[in-house]
Amino acid sequence: MVCTHHSDMKLRLVFKSSAKRDKKSRAFDVTLPALIGRGEQATFRIPHVRISRKHCEIFEENGAV
Repeated sequence: MVCTHHSDMKLRLVFKSSAKRDKKSRAFDVTLPALIGRGEQATFRIPHVRISRKHCEIFEENGAV
């Protein structure tokens, strides 16, 4: 089934530090669908060697993320 009606859903990604001494977090607003990775095709790029080119995809389906 192909969905012809599409509305962009917004999502906020919050990254928290794993270091006990660093309690800072960073928030980013993204529009779904979002491909997260370090590659050229990623819509949300994280340039880190431990992140794959196409690390994960976040999307909305039937009102759920």
